[in-house]
Amino acid sequence: MTWEMHITPQALAGLAPEVTVRVAVTTIRDGTPGVSLKTSQKVLGEWTDSRACTVALLPSREVTVMDQDVTPRYRVLFPGTVLGGRQVSDTEVELSLSLEAGFPPASG
Repeated sequence: MTWEMHITPQALAGLAPEVTVRVAVTTIRDGTPGVSLKTSQKVLGEWTDSRACTVALLPSREVTVMDQDVTPRYRVLFPGTVLGGRQVSDTEVELSLSLEAGFPPASG
């Protein structure tokens, strides 16, 4: 079973109209292996998962987190429009997003 992780517009509220999101299989802040989703400005979410091994940017610009057998564990879905992305490594993907109208303006 593949879980869908939906990042809500509220999680991205207050950010610039275009933002880069990093999805990584890494050691998260509590010191455990897991999955991290963040921008340069804030952590969008993270969770412990010792079975997550790799992350892939698919041709459809979807992000999939997989286990050691390359079986999908999570599909990560973002609001807005995906402008582009790149596979940084086997454990990290970056996506550039254009956030849709109606988001609160960035502060600063």
